[in-house]
Amino acid sequence: MTYDAPGAAYPPAPWGYQTPAPTGLSMKRRNVVGVWIGLPLITFEIYSYVWYYKIHS
Repeated sequence: MTYDAPGAAYPPAPWGYQTPAPTGLSMKRRNVVGVWIGLPLITFEIYSYVWYYKIHS
């Protein structure tokens, strides 16, 4: 059986085989200002619209 054919089933990994753990270098670096200040401001802004709608409806 060839494993390069489209739709072919691949053999299972050997017993005890583990995939390598991702390292910190593969993660996306984020801006601290955007995460700690920007996201809460966006969240609270959306909440203020929801609050205004709930109070005035």
